[in-house]
Amino acid sequence: FMAEADSIANAGSDEAFADYVAANPLLVGAAVRVVIDVAMQAGDSGDDAGEQENMVFAERVSRIYNEKTGSSVLLDLVTTYQNWTPEQRELRRQAKAKEKEATTLRDQARQTGSADEFAQAVTLLDEARRIYAAIGDDCSVAIVWGSLGVVYYYAEDTDAQEKSYLNALEARRQIEDRILEGKT
Repeated sequence: FMAEADSIANAGSDEAFADYVAANPLLVGAAVRVVIDVAMQAGDSGDDAGEQENMVFAERVSRIYNEKTGSSVLLDLVTTYQNWTPEQRELRRQAKAKEKEATTLRDQARQTGSADEFAQAVTLLDEARRIYAAIGDDCSVAIVWGSLGVVYYYAEDTDAQEKSYLNALEARRQIEDRILEGKT
C-alpha cells in the first residue's frame, strides 16, 4: 500500500492520491502507524529531513482519511508524535529498549521454560506500556498489549493471555489499525 501510495502522491495528482487512500481504508491505519514509526526512527538516528518527510506524508494520508471517513483518530496520532518534547522522545527510546529486551527474554524462556524469564519479560513489557501510555504513544500501547498476550501464551497463562489480547484488540480498534486488529 505505502509504496503505491507514495508513487501516486509523487506523481502530483492530489485527486488520484485522495481516491487511492479512500479506496483502501482498511490499510490506512496500519500504513500511518508504520510511517510514523519510520519517521521516529529516522529522527532518532539524526535524519531530521527523513523524519520530516515521513511525518508530512503520514499527516497528508491522515488528513485525506479524515476528510473521507470523518475520523480524526489518525490525524490526532500524527499530531501527538509531531508535538513530542525531547524528553518524551527519550522516554519512547527507553520503552523501545525495554520491549526489545522483553522479546529476548521471551525467546530465551521459550527455549528454557524459565518462569523467571517469562515474568521478567512481562515486567519489562508492562513498564514499556506504562511509558507509552504516559507519552500518548497509543500505537505502541496497542502493540505491547499483543506482545504481552504472546508472552502469556508461551507461559501457558491462558487467563492473562485472554485479558492481554482483549486489551490489544480494544487498543488496536481505537487507533483504527485494521491490520493489527486482524492479528489479534
